[in-house]
Order: sequence, then structure tokens, then C-alpha cells
Amino acid sequence: LFADSFFKSQDSFKSSSGKDRDYAVGDIVDVLVTGQTMDETSLLCEVVGSRRPISGVILNEELIKGIWTRDLLPYVFDRDCIRGAEIIGKDDDGYTFSIKQAYSSYCKRLAENDFKKGLVMEAVVLEVKRNWYEGRVTWITPSGYGGVSLLPTDKDLRPGDKAVMTVLNIQTSSSSFFINLCPPKYGYDNVDSPFVSPERVLSSFVTTRKEILSESAPKTDKKARSQGENRLRSLAAALASRTKVLGGVESYRQGLASLFIMKLIGDSECFGILATRLSYLRRCLSFAQGNEVPKKSSDILPENQSTCLRLLSLWNGGFEEVLSITASIPEDSPQGQIGSLILGKMLSSRHKDEIPADEDTIRRRICSILGVESAFVEKSARRVGKYGKTEGQEVEFKSSYVYRNDDKGPDIDFQGRGQVFEAVCGFLNADGGVLYLGVKDNGDPILAEDSGLHADIHWLRANYKFLNGIRSRQLGHAVCEVKDLDSYVQFLNSEKELYFKESLLANILIEVTEEADAIRITVSPSEYEIAYLYSDRTRSDGEAYLRDGGRTIRMSPVQKEHRLASLKRVGKEIGFVVTIQEAIERQGKLVFKGYSSGNSGEVKDRVVVPVSLFYNDENVYAYDLTSRAYKQFRLHRISSIEILPETYSLRKPTQVKADVFRWLDVGERAYHIKLRMDVGARNYLLEEYSMADQLPANELYEEKRDKWILDTRVYGLGAVRRFYLGLADKIEILDTEDSDELRADIADFVSRNIKNDN
Repeated sequence: LFADSFFKSQDSFKSSSGKDRDYAVGDIVDVLVTGQTMDETSLLCEVVGSRRPISGVILNEELIKGIWTRDLLPYVFDRDCIRGAEIIGKDDDGYTFSIKQAYSSYCKRLAENDFKKGLVMEAVVLEVKRNWYEGRVTWITPSGYGGVSLLPTDKDLRPGDKAVMTVLNIQTSSSSFFINLCPPKYGYDNVDSPFVSPERVLSSFVTTRKEILSESAPKTDKKARSQGENRLRSLAAALASRTKVLGGVESYRQGLASLFIMKLIGDSECFGILATRLSYLRRCLSFAQGNEVPKKSSDILPENQSTCLRLLSLWNGGFEEVLSITASIPEDSPQGQIGSLILGKMLSSRHKDEIPADEDTIRRRICSILGVESAFVEKSARRVGKYGKTEGQEVEFKSSYVYRNDDKGPDIDFQGRGQVFEAVCGFLNADGGVLYLGVKDNGDPILAEDSGLHADIHWLRANYKFLNGIRSRQLGHAVCEVKDLDSYVQFLNSEKELYFKESLLANILIEVTEEADAIRITVSPSEYEIAYLYSDRTRSDGEAYLRDGGRTIRMSPVQKEHRLASLKRVGKEIGFVVTIQEAIERQGKLVFKGYSSGNSGEVKDRVVVPVSLFYNDENVYAYDLTSRAYKQFRLHRISSIEILPETYSLRKPTQVKADVFRWLDVGERAYHIKLRMDVGARNYLLEEYSMADQLPANELYEEKRDKWILDTRVYGLGAVRRFYLGLADKIEILDTEDSDELRADIADFVSRNIKNDN
């Protein structure tokens, strides 16, 4: 019925069949803009009205004095049409078009009219040339024609600045066409033509494909056209009437066909009514098939339908809101019955033994009330989602990095660190896995604009300044502003840098999925160390997580021991780190067996209470119970560790930090040192002191070929002295406010310890 009526009606709707001919250089055509060239200097286009695809590029050339094709790119949009383009070239890659004649004619006509009227306009600076005679400024006006002016002496203009201008004169010669602009000579009371928006600038120069085709279409017989419209209108009404009684997917399809016809004949009033009805039906059908109903909608629906959809959106949570809505509507109304059924489902999930209820049975009953029972799909029969059916040992789905799943709004620390990267840490400590971000529990990507990755991007962009201020202090560098999925991935890479040790970052690959509808985080297992999730780059706290089936759990001491046994080439220091961290958490006592002291030269046991690990977990700051003092111990000097059952309560000192040579900041002075090193000394620094490669770029940098500068502050001169004396022929001490003290310390050490046997 639809096909028969539709094709019969087309006899009265025939438009231009288009031209099927070869085009030659010199032909004048109308072109449709389809994009920009890769170098963003010109426009891609295709000929309008041709049966065969005739495509090419609009040449980037000077259109009028000072204005090039590339200057118009911000004001010409995809699907805009430009009349009167000239074909100026043809090769294997396609055609080359010029809009110079069309644009210059347009500019001349408008500029002459504005000159006659003495129009005062708000123009925008495109380019400033300071070395061109006295200096020149190129402008774009609100109506899209370009102009030039002298560089003003009373203000410093930059591209993008706005200023009030008027047409001074128009100069035409055989080789160029000038539109000279200047500020109003006698002042002005108001601006006749403000610069409103990029979309308005060339609105009189460009047109639409529909308008061009309608102008070239043959005139149809009014009576035949009217008959065609009436036939289509009757068909649309017949199809639309079948959607009034909701019946299922077939009813929805017929409604879409009716909607298409209404759009074709321009029946906007009926189109709006039917579109709203189909929007409601579509969401009911989606619920019947087991999908989530979005919480927000831009459609204006009748109150009863709006209430039904709100209740359906709360199917997976929101007991208090469902109770509130249900209490305010008649119990025997459709929405009242739906609310009662959803409350029953929620109570059953809380009290399964006392109130047993089958979720599929309740959902089927709701679909019956909505009139879409024919589309009902049982939970067990639902299709596998795009990225898998369920979460498991090696697969995790997360809807958002920003928004909590309990409807408590945005919380990037709770959701991002506490949900997404906890799961990543769990994969690191297991056999690896994949986490999909922006995906529903059934494995399908979230496509709604108000949730999933779309909502994340909107929030991250709106809160960029605030978030960047925090992350810059934590990371030591700015984070990427999130504008799309690619920049979102860059932001997440900064986040993983914050939460994991540098040695694990390569195990976490973050990328956009092939169809750009989700973000995939692929995690390979940590093979050499237990992975800890930290709160910041100080690495002062940390928690290890493990993947356990479809959930992420904290690792117990026993699980850590088992994991350590499976790691490759595990050094004793890594095992020490786990033991020391456990002792820090409970303020437990440890015995560092056979500790080799570099200061006393003794090898003996040390009974300590560890406070914190620092310097890439190579050193531990601890309270020595023998000397009753806080000291630092290097893990590689410990032979073994004995765990004592006792605990020792002590007042924890402030978080310790060390310089590049491992000397602690104990609240005394810091020394400014600056050393010039050759490659050998620089390599020794990086190999011996692991924090050296984490120094900021302004503290360790290459001065010139084969010469490096170390410009930093240290908390003692002893380690610097040893470093210098071992490589004195490769290091030069440069002047700082503390360099004389460093030289004196070295000289004093040499005089005291290097004796002349003669």
C-alpha cells in the first residue's frame, strides 16, 4: 500500500533530472561545500545538479585585495552552496574551481551599497601586516566582504579584535580590487551593522542545494501536484492512525513511514504531533526490549506519558522518587499501576525471602499496561551487547568517568579513581583485561547526549579551569582540555600518570574504539611488581586491588604473597615494599636483619617502626627504636625482614621528601647547586640516582652538545661532594649563591682525608 501510493504520487513531484555531461575548463557551475582540505587552506566541493559525482577543490587564491579563499573558511559551512564557481582546471584527482569572480562581484555590490549609505559596521581583524609600507590591516565585515585599512597608531590590533569601521572608497583596476575601510571620520551614534556570528557573515553569499535545484526544476502542473499531495496526505493519515493504539514495532514502523510523507509534503503541524507520539512509543518499545530509559528528554509530552517515562527511567534505582511519584497519582491510573509494580520490584530486591518477585514478570506486566507487550524480550533472551554480554574476570563496563552510578551527580575522584582505575589496578594484579568506558551493563555503548561519554565531555569542558588548577599542582604540568573523544583519551592518560607508578604506565593502553562510540582501556598484567593505586604522585599512600570474577577487591596480605610468588624476576626489595607497607598501615615493628650502614660502617640488626616509603620506594623513613631517632634506610642494604607482632604508637612526622641525591629535608636549609657535566657524569647520575630522570626540565637539561646542566636544590652537601670527587674530571661547579660553600666543603674533605705520604 505504501509503496504503491508513494510511487504513483511521484508523477506530480518530478524535479530536475540533473545534467549528465562533461564539464570543461571555463564552465560556470554551482557547487556544494563538502568539507575542508587536509591543510585547512581551502574547501572541498561537488557540482550541484549533476547526475554523476563531479567533485574537486576550490582554489586558495587572493579573491580581492587582502582576502584569500582560506580567510572565508570560518564562515562557510558543510552543505553550503556557492553560485557561479568557475572550473579552472581538471586532472586525475578531480576538478579545480575558482570563486574569485563570484566573490568579488558580491563584495563590490555590497560595498558600493554600504558606501552610499555611509554604513557604520563592526568589522573583525583577519591579519595585521606591520612591515607592509606603513602597515596594513585586513578585515572581514558583518556581511562577508573583506577590506583593508592602514595600521592605526593609537591601538595595538591583533587577529580576532573587533573595531567600528566604514567604507572609505572602492578601487578597481585591471589586476586588483580594493575595498578600503577606515574608522568613521565624524564619529557615530550607533553601529548600523554589528558582527553577530560566523553563521551570519556570508549568509547572503551562500545558498542551499534545495534552492538551487528548485530554481532549475521544471514547473509542474498545479492540478497534478495537488492530486499528488492529496494522495500522500491520505496515505500519511491512514498510517498515522495505526499508531494511536500502541501495538509494537510494526506500529512504530508505519508511524515512521507516515512521518516521512508528512515531511515530504510539508505538513509541519501533523508532523510535530506524530513525532511526539512516536518518541513516546520508541521509548516504551526500548523498555520492552530490556534497555534503559533515559532520565531526561527534550520532548514536550502529555503529563501522563511524561510520568510513565519518568517511572520507567527509575527501573534500576530511585526508590524514594518512585514512591513520591506513585503517592501523588491515582492508584488505578496506568502510571499509578506502573509505579506500584516498580515499587514491588524494588522491595523484592531488598527483601527477596519475604517478598519474592520475578523481574521479567513485572516488566512484562508493565509492557502490557503500555500496550507494547508484543515487543517484550525476556532478560535471558536479550542479545549480546556490542562489547560483550556480561562483565567477568577480564571484562568491565563503566558508564562514566565523572558521574556516579548512584545518581549522586559528578564525583571524578569517587567514580574515576575509585571505580575506573580501581578496576584497572585489579587487572594489573591479575591476568590483565579490558575496561570499556561509556558502556551499559549489557555491553552496548551509551549514545544519549545527556549521559555516558557525552555527559563526561560536557562536564570536563565546563570545569576545565578548576580541574586543570588541581591537576597541574598534582602532576606538575597542565592537562588536556577535553573537547572530544581524542582529547578525552589524552586527559585519561594524565589521570593514569597520577594514580600509578611510572613503571606500570606502559601496561595501560587507552584508546577510542574503532567506531568512536566508547573508550577502551586495555590492561596487560604487571609481571614484575604488585600494582598499587595511589591518590597522587607523592606515592605516600596506596592500595592494591585484585580482579575476582566480575568484581574488584582489595588484595589481602596472603593474596599479595601469592602474587609475589608468580611475578617474574622479583628482587628482594619488591617483597620488602609489601611487608613495609603492611607495617606502616598497622604501625607495626620490623627487624631489618643484617642492615649495612653506610655511615657507621656496621652490619647489624635494626628494630624499627616504618613511617613512609619514598624515593621510588627505594628508601624507607622509620623510627629507630634503639637510637630513639627518625632515620632513613635503603632497602637494598637490608638482608631480610622479620615481622614482630607488637605495634608501636608514635606521632607521625610530616611527609618526608628527598633531593635527587636521597638526602632528606629535615627542616634545615637547602643548598642551591649548579653543575656542568659531560655525558659520562650525566649517565652515572641517572644510573645511580633513580629520581634524576624525574627532575623538571629546568633542573636537568642539555646545555649544548655533550654538556648537561644539573641546577637544583639539595638538603645536604655530603652526597654532592661524593658525586663530584668520583667524577671530578667530568664535572664543573658553576656559580650560585651556595657554590663557594660547596667548594669549601670539598676542599676541607680532601685536606682532612687525603694525606701526603712524603
